[in-house]
Amino acid sequence: MRSTDIGIRIGQIYALPLFELASESKCVETVEQDLAGFMEVFQAESKFDRFLVSPQFVTDDKCSLLKTLFSDRLHELTLRFLLVVVRHGRAPFFADIVAAYQKHFRAMAGRTTVEVTVAKPLAAGEQQSLTKDLAQALDARVDLDVIHDPAILGGTILRYEGRMVDNSVRGRLRQAVSTIMNQRKG
Repeated sequence: MRSTDIGIRIGQIYALPLFELASESKCVETVEQDLAGFMEVFQAESKFDRFLVSPQFVTDDKCSLLKTLFSDRLHELTLRFLLVVVRHGRAPFFADIVAAYQKHFRAMAGRTTVEVTVAKPLAAGEQQSLTKDLAQALDARVDLDVIHDPAILGGTILRYEGRMVDNSVRGRLRQAVSTIMNQRKG
């Protein structure tokens, strides 16, 4: 599921203070692991997800469930943070918040995530080669997030650090049509 602009913004707003607190407490990696584990449960258990997100249930009940399930499994900072998110009614944005935290974590580790959209799945060798080439071009360690979208017809679309490079067949066709239309106007 793609994030919305508001979700991304809320994710950034909540993740940064958590990252800063985790840095001060020297538990950045522990919190990252906690959040990844929490998201596995959150996404795998649809009833748990719906319960935490639904405005029909009382916030105190949601917090009580979180404490019961995770008090002995998560770092204290992680659990307190999850409770704050629930109390502020931001549970629908857990995925965005965790993604933003993970982005800070990867940046700290000198890693860059590159989202690559392709028309058909990449073979393992192609994915490794692309990762190596991107790492060299960006002068960073690269985590590749591959998305399959047959609608692009061929080629690739790369997204990283707020930038996009569209070298898809669909993108090139769109650009060609735009160029022809502009030439006719001029």
